[in-house]
Amino acid sequence: MAYSLEEEVQFATDIAYLNNKPEEFKWLIGKNYNEFSFIFRITNELISAKEYVETIKDKNKVLSVIASGDQILNSILFGSKDIDAFDISIFPKHYLKLKLAAIESLDCEDYKEFFFGKDALNKKVYKSFSDKLDPDSKFFWDSLMFLQNKKGQLATSDLFCTDHSCLMYAEEINPYMEPSNYKDLKSKIKNFNLRLFQGDIFDLKEELTDSYDLVNLSSIIVSTNTIPPTFDVQKEILKGFNINKNGRVLSYIFDMDFDKSIEGWMFIPNDDDYWCTYLHDDKGKAEDAILVYKKM
Repeated sequence: MAYSLEEEVQFATDIAYLNNKPEEFKWLIGKNYNEFSFIFRITNELISAKEYVETIKDKNKVLSVIASGDQILNSILFGSKDIDAFDISIFPKHYLKLKLAAIESLDCEDYKEFFFGKDALNKKVYKSFSDKLDPDSKFFWDSLMFLQNKKGQLATSDLFCTDHSCLMYAEEINPYMEPSNYKDLKSKIKNFNLRLFQGDIFDLKEELTDSYDLVNLSSIIVSTNTIPPTFDVQKEILKGFNINKNGRVLSYIFDMDFDKSIEGWMFIPNDDDYWCTYLHDDKGKAEDAILVYKKM
């Protein structure tokens, strides 16, 4: 369902600042993947893993979930210039725009302090770069920032998922937060195209007629079900997107060791069209994995 900008602001205000939430929000706030889902302050995926970076780098045309915006920011860092971004929630697009405007205006340390410091989403800092926002997102954040402190702290409100939102974790999993990479990203965000879509990606894909070098589904496939689909089912889902020659479709799997214990997940498939691999960072092998469909 499409909402006006004024309605989006009102929904966000009700979720963030009302102690007695309207009935329609009581069950929605804590439920993932709906049009009023909370905003992820940072990704909870190990994007810095070498296998993840190898999958997303040098992919010009990208279709990606918005979520925290970090998947998109890292894609831009690694060469993406034409991005179609989607989310089922009506709020993440404004958070992505906030991050882009902040990167354009703030240095790396100030950016980290604004999003992850003790006084996150500080109004004074926000005002210093808010003119970089497009009119819709500026109206959205102006409206919420105006109420901050009078009615509560925005960054710790129910509008956001605060899990794993510390700076140390954000730096560890996000390549773009390394100072030299941040400087590189700062120059690149002025030269990319962005189109935004709101809705369930498996409904939206019927209207997405473009073909992509990368489709980043994040953990959508395995997180929308109580029991994750088998690899065979997931493989068919990944195959359903339009990708260019040498294109990739990425699905993120949390805690592979747990998922392998579920019937149908005992064997990791690797063949000519698909590969599934554990992620590795500087500390060694992580528990998470990515399943990738590659069109040769």
